[in-house]
Amino acid sequence: MEKIFCDVHGSVCMLKTGVKDGPSKGKSFYVCVDKQGCGFSQPASISPSHCLHHEDSMVELQALTYSHQQQDYRLFYRCIDGKKGGQRWCGYVPWSAPNKEKRNPLLDSQLQPSCLPPVRNPFKAPGKLDKDSECRRMQCGGGFQPASKVKGQQEDPRGLHSLLTAQLQQKKATLSVVNVAALPDKGERLKTQVKELEEALESLSLTVASQPESQEGNNSSDAGLGNSQVNPFSRQVGTILLPAPLAPGPAQYQASCSSLGLQLSQGYTQMYGANPQVQAFYGGRMTEDRLLAVKNATCEAIDHLHKSLESCPDAEAEAPDPKGIKVSLLPHQRRALAWLLWREAQNPCGGILADDMGLGKTLTMISLILTKKTKAEEEDEKKDEKKEEKWISKTDSSLVVSKGTLIICPASLIHHWKKEIERHVKTGKLTVYLYHGPNREKSAKVLADYDVVVTTYSLVSKEIPVQKEEADKPTKDSIDVPLHSAPLLRVAWARIVLDEGHNIKNPKVQTSMAVCHLRARARWAVTGTPIQNNLLDMYSLLKFLRCSPFDEYKLWKAQVDNGSKRGRERLNILTRTLLLRRTKDQMDSTGKPLVSLPDRTCEVHQLRLSADERAVYDVVFAQSRSTLQNYLKRHEGNDGNKGNTSSSNPFDKVAQEFGMSQSNPAMSGSQQPQQATSTVHILSLLLRLRQCCCHLSLLKKTLDSTELQGDGIVLSLEEQLNALSLSSSPTSSGPDPKDTVALNGTRFPSQLFEDTSDSTKIVAIVSELKAIRQKSDDQKSVIVSQWTSMLHIVAVHLRQMGLRYGVIDGTVNPKRRMDLVEEFNTNPKGPQVMLVSLCAGGVGLNLIGGNHLFLIDMHWNPALEDQACDRIYRVGQRKDVTIH
Repeated sequence: MEKIFCDVHGSVCMLKTGVKDGPSKGKSFYVCVDKQGCGFSQPASISPSHCLHHEDSMVELQALTYSHQQQDYRLFYRCIDGKKGGQRWCGYVPWSAPNKEKRNPLLDSQLQPSCLPPVRNPFKAPGKLDKDSECRRMQCGGGFQPASKVKGQQEDPRGLHSLLTAQLQQKKATLSVVNVAALPDKGERLKTQVKELEEALESLSLTVASQPESQEGNNSSDAGLGNSQVNPFSRQVGTILLPAPLAPGPAQYQASCSSLGLQLSQGYTQMYGANPQVQAFYGGRMTEDRLLAVKNATCEAIDHLHKSLESCPDAEAEAPDPKGIKVSLLPHQRRALAWLLWREAQNPCGGILADDMGLGKTLTMISLILTKKTKAEEEDEKKDEKKEEKWISKTDSSLVVSKGTLIICPASLIHHWKKEIERHVKTGKLTVYLYHGPNREKSAKVLADYDVVVTTYSLVSKEIPVQKEEADKPTKDSIDVPLHSAPLLRVAWARIVLDEGHNIKNPKVQTSMAVCHLRARARWAVTGTPIQNNLLDMYSLLKFLRCSPFDEYKLWKAQVDNGSKRGRERLNILTRTLLLRRTKDQMDSTGKPLVSLPDRTCEVHQLRLSADERAVYDVVFAQSRSTLQNYLKRHEGNDGNKGNTSSSNPFDKVAQEFGMSQSNPAMSGSQQPQQATSTVHILSLLLRLRQCCCHLSLLKKTLDSTELQGDGIVLSLEEQLNALSLSSSPTSSGPDPKDTVALNGTRFPSQLFEDTSDSTKIVAIVSELKAIRQKSDDQKSVIVSQWTSMLHIVAVHLRQMGLRYGVIDGTVNPKRRMDLVEEFNTNPKGPQVMLVSLCAGGVGLNLIGGNHLFLIDMHWNPALEDQACDRIYRVGQRKDVTIH
């Protein structure tokens, strides 16, 4: 409030604020204090305030009085609740007249309340809801003109100097009136911000001294040309102040980098991951006020995302092909590029590209990288980049700013990305480095100079330490990055791209938490199956994107994934804003398919086991059923002893004890050994039943650890051996052990368990391959199994047929994989059949050289099967595709 005198009576006016619903709500006016009333009224550009004693009530009346005893002015205030309670005033605070001599006309024209978010003034006492809010507001520059409003002055050091000076004065004024002892940090962070502003002003002094005075007027005239974009996360009445948004992309980012020094510091802190979320909303005792704050924060974030859709490009809007690309993008790829460019200008910066498998997501992301690099070169942003580097070096000397992109992908795709860039981008346009292997680069500065750095999920999880307690909370990085940290963590990337982003679907695993710690301006998740199990998969992606406040698990469950209609509406807005997905069968506005692909047919082969295979299956089935029944009976007995307090469904107990091994002592004599009745033991028997349907020789093989992990099973060696008793030892009365094998006491011909024997599925596969070869010599096939041991059995029969084949599984190094894929796709005399492990090679590979795909066995996760089928049915396929 200022000291305004009435034109009629000459007395000091009061400030009255509209608090009732109507056109005057939130607006303030100076009115005369004379009891007779003179009709004097003058609009005031002052934001609404909250009462010190009634925190939920807005101040409606303010008045200045002079205390002769204290020889100072006091600003008295009253809110609605105080008026209803019959109070003349609710209280007062010290007041001092603003120093108008030092005010800058440029600032007066820009720092208007219409452009300012309502912020807490000295009336609002720091309370529970405002924990760290004052510190965050000072850090974020809340209450000041957004950077985009001063875009016209980004080249004017004098204007920047004036803005920083104004902020410094306001900060010092706040220190003088705010009770810093009541702040959580005793005002330390506020003092730190004052110090940062003073340092920023000092660094600008030389520039201002040498700046021609003529530029000041020009910049002033351009001041109003910037976008009027109010901070969407500004604190509204009755809501908690959210952290400052991540710095926007393109032009807005350039403006924010050169306008407000304080906001510049916080913007980099937000973008590059140094403590991006100041505090979690949940934790400790959740009072009604805190729950209300959570609700308000959620509504603000959803409103901001919904409003951003107004600037979203039309579904048919296309971006031009980037300069330097060798091929022409397809229409749907150009539309995706327009959407990607829009998302990099939003908050959060980035999103999820979830196009169907085989629609060319890799080329689309390469186009984004190339477009952004070309645009940066054309706009000649070197000066601003120097400012970025200088400021970041002040806050964190170990952090290196990069214009490059970090791509994180499965090990099988690391060479695929490099080949795709070499194939589609002109030589010299993008520099690529594979961060992989024992001799990888150790210098963060060297890595930062590359346009594209490609690495693997396993390497990131190995190099970046995390704590499991961080899984349910927003990512909080350290303020500094130790010099001994991994090079990937010491680089502030322009963007991070997670290829096959569903690899982080579990937020509690090391890999998921590690990638969230990486620093980047923009974050992208690329996956054809964003949700494989449930909405928890979506939460993991939002946490990586740092989409506050939904990157906090408890808030996500309470506000979105809660099964309510409102939760579904919020999820809908999140997906509409952050996710782009198109499918192969989707039509455009003209009714044409999104992409022109050949026909695809699915043939389901229903097979019946042979008599011998069925007999073996029945023995294993009987053993599995007996083990499960014993397990359930034992737990029913335990429940009876406990008074039947547990669930009536015995399978609930099985699920609770998943992973706990409880073995029984073996019985002596001729009695059959009892099986260990742990849950994993039962699952191992179920796994053996599935193997019986593929090939009986699988029963002789020790279960491979990677195959077990693919099924979610972790078995000890003892459990693997106890799960099935398969022996060829002789007995006193029985056939020759050389010709028979004992399976749980029952003997079968030993040739059934040899790799060369013909199982029912092997016979069917061989028959189909022969029919394919007879139709045409240019048709190739891909055979997929979740068990590598099954692939080895198929390979034995392929050799007998005389067919050329290749194998892609976990034992093949990435370079060899790409050579095999290239030969399979391009060489007519290359492999006729490609054997692929479902988990190791079922994602990301481009196998369009084949047009027949065989799924030998079914996996518990159908999304993996869909991924495998789209290895051959994708953009670039010219032949009709058949899935067996």
